[in-house]
Amino acid sequence: MDSFLSAIGEDFDLPIYVYHLATLFNDEFHGHWQKMLCEVPCIALIEDLDAVFHGRENIAGEYLTFDCLLNCLDGVERSDDVFLVVTTNHAETLDAALTRPGRLDRILELTNPDLDGRFKLCKRILAEWPETWAETVVAGVNDTGAQFQDRCTQLALQKYWKTDAPAT
Repeated sequence: MDSFLSAIGEDFDLPIYVYHLATLFNDEFHGHWQKMLCEVPCIALIEDLDAVFHGRENIAGEYLTFDCLLNCLDGVERSDDVFLVVTTNHAETLDAALTRPGRLDRILELTNPDLDGRFKLCKRILAEWPETWAETVVAGVNDTGAQFQDRCTQLALQKYWKTDAPAT
């Protein structure tokens, strides 16, 4: 997800603010959120929300309340210039008040890349070594996007240092 958002931020020249909710108290989160609102348009990333909230219950230490989270996302000082991205491994544990339109407008499931997706990624990262594409794409059949990107990157580095690296 980080690579995906980094690309979006770079393409649209938007700063990215990352929030680790398990470590924040209400006043800290509210303060950071207010500072971010001074920098709109921007991207706000809240990762692994299911590791902090199960429904409305904070299961990560009870630092941040669900009400504070909702008020920041959609309270009086709401800004439409924030592209909010929330990640979770268990969308079914998120409270309906959070997932309603206006707070989280779209829910997308990012599945493992299919054959075509792996081929496009492989072709981009291993552009100089087309002889590796077919085998790499097949070998990555069960990889997540991040795992497959790492597979291709590691192979590209091996190839580079074996054949193209300048002599020292």
